[in-house]
Amino acid sequence: MLNAGVSESYNDILEHFRAGYYFMAFDEAMAALKDNPNDVSLKHISVLSLLRGGALKAAETLFKNFELAKEMHEDILALSGRIIKGRIEEKNGPSSPSLYADAATLYEQTYEQTRGGYSGVNAASLWYMAGDKKRARHLAQTILRSYENSGPELEVPNYYFHATRAECLFLLENEGAAASALKKALEVDPDNHAARATTIKQFKMLGYGELPTCARPLQIPPCVHYTGHLFYIGEPRPERSLTAVETKTLSDEIKQMMERSPSSLAFGALAAGADILFAEGFLDRGVDLHLVLPVPIVDFKRLSVTPMGSEWAERFEAIIPQAKSIRIILDDPGDFDALDLRMGSLIAMGLTRLTAERLSAGVQQFSVMDKQGQEAHPAGTQLDTRLWHDSGGETQNIDWPHPRQDKPTVPLPQSDRRAFRAMLFTDLKGYGGLPDRSLPDIVSQIFEPMAQKCRTLNVQPLHIKSWGDGLFLVFETPLAAAEAAFEIMDSFNESVAAAAGGKTHNLSLRIGIHFGPVWERPDPFTQTPNLYGRHVTTAARLEALAVPGSICVSENFAAMLAMQGQGAENLICDYAGRMKSEKEETVFSLYSLRQKIG
Repeated sequence: MLNAGVSESYNDILEHFRAGYYFMAFDEAMAALKDNPNDVSLKHISVLSLLRGGALKAAETLFKNFELAKEMHEDILALSGRIIKGRIEEKNGPSSPSLYADAATLYEQTYEQTRGGYSGVNAASLWYMAGDKKRARHLAQTILRSYENSGPELEVPNYYFHATRAECLFLLENEGAAASALKKALEVDPDNHAARATTIKQFKMLGYGELPTCARPLQIPPCVHYTGHLFYIGEPRPERSLTAVETKTLSDEIKQMMERSPSSLAFGALAAGADILFAEGFLDRGVDLHLVLPVPIVDFKRLSVTPMGSEWAERFEAIIPQAKSIRIILDDPGDFDALDLRMGSLIAMGLTRLTAERLSAGVQQFSVMDKQGQEAHPAGTQLDTRLWHDSGGETQNIDWPHPRQDKPTVPLPQSDRRAFRAMLFTDLKGYGGLPDRSLPDIVSQIFEPMAQKCRTLNVQPLHIKSWGDGLFLVFETPLAAAEAAFEIMDSFNESVAAAAGGKTHNLSLRIGIHFGPVWERPDPFTQTPNLYGRHVTTAARLEALAVPGSICVSENFAAMLAMQGQGAENLICDYAGRMKSEKEETVFSLYSLRQKIG
């Protein structure tokens, strides 16, 4: 990272950046630039924050406006290469050799200045992809020689030392030696899943989409979603129940399944019965357990654990502090219903897929289920497995030993009149500072084309409202909301480019999208349909957290989009960190939505 320069706020901005608060870092850096317009460090971190936040086009524009291409600092050169590499990553399929060559040139310039293995091996691999294998091999040999001649600082090589060597050896067509180097990387740091994922991504690029044999041992075990029936422990009864001996047998079968199919982490709930048995099995194997509960812990325990017996309640309490994370979907105390349970399951399944994508890992689902049962219920194990299959997944099931047993009677309220909805908010950053005389031009040049675009969307919104510079659209599915967001963003960018003389008063569009259950009721004042509920408020808060020029989505939305299957293959949600809303003390896990192109 560049030195702090003259701004007193730089260190605070850098802390936000390192913590993953890219949006906050961007806003504060841009504010600091007003007082320090020549501070290259602030310009650098502004562009880098946009890149990390997924706003590639906005980052490119800012890079040009700041004239950073004239700077020769190594971090600036690496930033140039990172922008071009971002274009490559956005492509759906192989990129042109010239695009790889452009990125390779910039990384090689950085290497010439720094002699750093990171920039050097990136340059070598990108020249390889550009078709200049001779140049790639020359760079690879140079890096290997420098490592062989390294001083005492590399007497204890780290993961990246071995991974860089492996990449160079692969470029030199020595897959055997590359495999040995990667084996050493694993021995040095076997639990560094993030580093392994980065290496896998690089080797997949070199394998033109396929992971070469030498890198396959790096693959991280699959991420798992688990689900299963609730049941009592005790004497046989008409409702689902197992004796203590039968429960122990089922627990052993679950552990045997885990032995046959190792996993890296697991997502699911913690209801009495199969959920708790799965959780205990994962913890025994040292697998990170991520709990997803529809409501606060005390309410979930009261409705989904305690009614099944005190033994389950004790085991539930023992698991809670061992969980790696606990997500509460609706932090509203009280009862929950089948819609909340379904939401929790969908989010858990979507998070399994999102995490697996980030780690370049596979996915699988474990279940304990009576396949012969008729579970005509808007939530439950059979629905979980069906939704998983609909999104392209496979399930390993352990058959319930007593298929004719009835479902346990749990005091779960019936679903109310809420419905799942995807909610999209937009606004124009800079609108509040516009002079009054400019507003007619903004309406005709910006708002009217956006309105026309909304009228021609492939899927029309269920609700649409506007006020000032704000726009609120509601859709039934996450996919429809995502497609609308890209259409609206494109319309805004086209309008800005076409504006007379390019005078757009430095306006930029921010979009936030959320997904959740809401109440649809007539507005008492206008008698038109309206939406109410905690999730509507969440959607409104997200838009203000978006980096200008980007589409910011909640974790709920990202997880639901990951479960869409067909139609969402080219949509990607990049994790962008956690950020607190200025209007309330709520902290959001944010994702940046982008699409592959080409």
